[in-house]
Amino acid sequence: MDFILIITLCLTTLLTFLLLKSILKGTATNLPPSPWRLPLIGNLHQLSIHPHRSLRSLSLRYGPLMLLHFGRTPVLVVSSADVAHDVMKTHDLKCANRPKTKVVDKILDGGRDVAFAPYGEYWGQMKSICIQNLLNNKMVRSYEKIREEEIKLMIEKLEKASSSPSPSPVNLSQLLMTLTNDIICRVALGRKYSGAENEIDIENIVSTFAALLGEFPIGEHIPSLSWIDRIRGLDHKMEEVDTRFNNFLERVVQEHEDAEENNRSDFVDKLLAIQRDKTGQFELEKNALKLMIWDMFLAGTATTLSFLEWTMTELIRHPKAMKKLQEEIRSSSQHDFYVTEKQAEKMNYLQAVIKEALRLRPPAPLLVPRYQVYQKWQVLVSCPGLPRVYSEDVKLKGYNVAAGTQVKS
Repeated sequence: MDFILIITLCLTTLLTFLLLKSILKGTATNLPPSPWRLPLIGNLHQLSIHPHRSLRSLSLRYGPLMLLHFGRTPVLVVSSADVAHDVMKTHDLKCANRPKTKVVDKILDGGRDVAFAPYGEYWGQMKSICIQNLLNNKMVRSYEKIREEEIKLMIEKLEKASSSPSPSPVNLSQLLMTLTNDIICRVALGRKYSGAENEIDIENIVSTFAALLGEFPIGEHIPSLSWIDRIRGLDHKMEEVDTRFNNFLERVVQEHEDAEENNRSDFVDKLLAIQRDKTGQFELEKNALKLMIWDMFLAGTATTLSFLEWTMTELIRHPKAMKKLQEEIRSSSQHDFYVTEKQAEKMNYLQAVIKEALRLRPPAPLLVPRYQVYQKWQVLVSCPGLPRVYSEDVKLKGYNVAAGTQVKS
């Protein structure tokens, strides 16, 4: 009996010590304001079916800098331009990385692509290759003819649908997805990849992968509940997308490797030339090459499509603005429905519409690190799959933020 009493006292003392240590540590570290949380799940119970609304309500109570816990994951929620400036400008290099998720580990080789690679020499070399061979102003201008051809094809489809004896409805989202995919395919891959003609439904691969990036893998935040991800089919989806993803990129690379030497100079050809060049300081592995192709393809389609869809949605919701924009387009192009890029640059109201659409509906509210576009900051992130993560301890607005804390703005 005495032995049991001694064991009980020892356990009680140990638990009390650990509890006091946790309380004192939380007080001493001067953490940002935080709502109460439950064991195991943290603050997940305080998020509704509309997380951005729940986060906004919490921020009104706890302030523009708020610390939440999604399971075991500390998450810093930023909801003011002032604090966002400190996160993305003052402490940019310490907050320049993405957390490694199950999707990134599985499909993107643990984050060896441009978007998810850790800040450092490897990322710098990858970014430099992309800018020099695809993203600089000279290269973008050189693809104007391709953009013109694909836009005219889209206009012809719209004309055909509207001028038939019995006009048929048009799925504008699908039409815009095809437009962005075809332009990027021709620019980066050398030709179009249509699902019907080549047995590759690239549009479906892109949309499925983008949806996976926005998923909430429960096992990452609550490891003991990782079985839920298997039951709801998330693990199976990742396996399926990974297979289709690799098969598509392998086919693209193989076609370019088997092609006869000619004057083609698309993005893949340039990457293969860099890979074959053994005299360079940076050795481009085949897997990294494929991931770079995918980054450029995904970034050029998903973000553009999202922006175009939201812009059209806002114009439909504001018919006066749409009418004024239509009048400007008709006055700039009286004999043809097509507006050239040079004409578009001189259309002031169109430029204002684009800027307002970007302000209201930015395609990536939390932009990929090192590709920042500072705008009038809005409330909270609506892109839960793309947070940042602190690589070092920092002091933010007088509060201490530990390394490993994710940031959502």
